[in-house]
Amino acid sequence: MTDSQATVQGRRVDARLAPTMLRLHSVLLGSKRRLLRHCLRIADSASAKPRLRERATARAARLERDISGLQESRGQWALLAPPSFPDYWVASYESLVTLTEELLSEMCSELPHLSEGTRHELLTQDIPELRRQLLKYRSELRRWTKASFRTALQEGDDDHPTTERRLILEVLDGLSTATDA
Repeated sequence: MTDSQATVQGRRVDARLAPTMLRLHSVLLGSKRRLLRHCLRIADSASAKPRLRERATARAARLERDISGLQESRGQWALLAPPSFPDYWVASYESLVTLTEELLSEMCSELPHLSEGTRHELLTQDIPELRRQLLKYRSELRRWTKASFRTALQEGDDDHPTTERRLILEVLDGLSTATDA
C-alpha cells in the first residue's frame, strides 16, 4: 500500500478521503439520530396504535445498530484524517482511554494471583501512573471533543437554529478542562 492508502473495515481506501468521509459520516449520523429520536417518541407514545409502536421499536433497534456501525467507521476514518482535524484527536484519545481502562481493569483483576512483591510494585508504581495517564487522556479527550463540537456547530453540520447554536457555543466555552485552568 502507498502512503495514501489504508484499510477501513477490511477495505482498502485512500486516506486522502478522510476529511470528506468524516463530513459524510457526520451528516449520516445526524440523520440517523433524528430518525431514532422520532422512532423512540412513537414507540413510547401511549396514543400510538400497538402495531405502529411495534414497528417503531423494531426500526429504532435497526437504527441503533446502524449508528453503532457508523460510529465505528467514523472512528477509523478519523484516525486517517490529518492531525489538524479535531476528530483525529478525539478518535486517538478515545482509543488511548479505552486501552488504558482495559489495562487497568486487567491489572486489578490479576492482583490476587500475583506475588506480594509484584503486587506491591503494581499498587505503588504502575497502577497510580496509569491512573494519572488516564486522567490526562480524558482531559485531552474532553478538550478535543469540545473543539470537534465547536467545528461542527460553526460549519452548520447540526440542525440547530442559529440562536440555539450560539447558546450551545456559549455552554461549550463555559466547559472547563484540566488544560483550560
